Amino acid sequence: MATPLGLSARRFETEQMDRPGVDPALLDGAFDDLRTVAALSGVVRRVARPVLALARARAAQGAPPLRVLDVGAGGGELAIGLAKAARRAGVPLHITATDNNPLALERAGRAAAQASVDLDVIEHDAAAQPISAGTDAVVSSLFLHHLDDDALDAFLASLARARPALVVMNDLRRCRRGYALAWLATRCITRNPVVRADGPQSVRAAFTPGELRERFERAGLRAPRVRACWPCRLQAEWSAPA
Repeated sequence: MATPLGLSARRFETEQMDRPGVDPALLDGAFDDLRTVAALSGVVRRVARPVLALARARAAQGAPPLRVLDVGAGGGELAIGLAKAARRAGVPLHITATDNNPLALERAGRAAAQASVDLDVIEHDAAAQPISAGTDAVVSSLFLHHLDDDALDAFLASLARARPALVVMNDLRRCRRGYALAWLATRCITRNPVVRADGPQSVRAAFTPGELRERFERAGLRAPRVRACWPCRLQAEWSAPA
């Protein structure tokens, strides 16, 4: 198995699935594989926990349903999973899934209809366009590592200006074990060349907990809670001061 020379520094390159002109059939297959990865990693459960806690607190105060924005939503796995979790818990949410890829959003809309969940789907480039100030919670899964340094700083600064009540970002953690797992998993679960190329590359473009904490702080999102979680992931949570 090929291993990187080092993972001590972030190495960002545009992934194949983000490049213009990618084969739509390969992209659709990649979203199928990402849905499998989301199910195996338990990301919905981890992101849903703080979101539903905030939604329950708001509902107890008689506030309107929590407005949740899923940025870089891809095929909608996280947004749809949150909607299902909220339905099971009897907690009202208003969820909007955004992405800059219309093919991804088309897939997310179809998947939401098949799952019988209400989901607003909007084309939006979170790295280049501001976050709506009316958003209560901003969430993402496997989004941050797709941004180069300038785009990440712009996105986090936009979050700081919008001041949602809650931010929950789940992503890969850059480490040798994570690289090896990505290499092995992409060869066990798929034959899709886009996924096989992008999986290990995504780990090289990811962050350590300390790096992501520093980026949040630098953007003005003070005292984020950043922790490593299974499998070789990290989750950053930030709450607006009371």
